[in-house]
Amino acid sequence: GGWKWPYRLEWQLFDAHTVAKATSGDVALSLNEEEPDRALANRGLCLRIGSWSDKHDYLICCDRHHNYFEYVLNAHDSNPWSDSMDFGCNPVANSFLAWLRTYGRPR
Repeated sequence: GGWKWPYRLEWQLFDAHTVAKATSGDVALSLNEEEPDRALANRGLCLRIGSWSDKHDYLICCDRHHNYFEYVLNAHDSNPWSDSMDFGCNPVANSFLAWLRTYGRPR
């Protein structure tokens, strides 16, 4: 299920349905903007797993061949399919569990 953290501004973890819908929407948008081969080539597979505020999406890299494999990234008004993971996507944790331990704590 999804989860909304009460101690941070609009910080949330998506449920499985929302992860699938958000991720497929991101990929579809990039495929509409670019040629399909270029849009996904060397970009890596990421799932949008949550968000914070109105311009920050949290992604987890699921591509075993990418340097950010297993990392959680903060995509500030960006996504890896249109901008690549090296531009606009900043690593915030080296694993999903580390991300939860760091960002899921009351301050």
